[in-house]
Amino acid sequence: MTRTVKVASAGAPTVDDLIGLLDHARALAPYNRELADSIFRTARWFLVHGERLVWTRDNKDAWRYLEVCHALDHGAKWDHVFAEVSEELTRIGHGAAAGEDRIRKSYQRVQAALPPEQQRPLTFRRRPLGA
Repeated sequence: MTRTVKVASAGAPTVDDLIGLLDHARALAPYNRELADSIFRTARWFLVHGERLVWTRDNKDAWRYLEVCHALDHGAKWDHVFAEVSEELTRIGHGAAAGEDRIRKSYQRVQAALPPEQQRPLTFRRRPLGA
């Protein structure tokens, strides 16, 4: 006699689940950069290859914000970070791929919605006029 056992599947993570995971990875980065980078790469791969994911505007904005923060954390300069993120997301066919201006607007929208203590400080200084 054959017995069938039904096992409930956990299902694939949602975009919100993956973005939450990345928030935790960013918090972990100062303590274990290697693990945080590994989590980031894994979530990014899933978001590129997860064909059934539905991207909302908020999801795209959050992902673009995280990509910009990740690039800045790894030495990207403010002058080029939005173009670099746009090129990289477009190159890999990511669901949040967009032009440089859209990446900048998404970053600014998320940054403005964060409480002051969670906002990323500007890390560049403008040269004084005439310098």
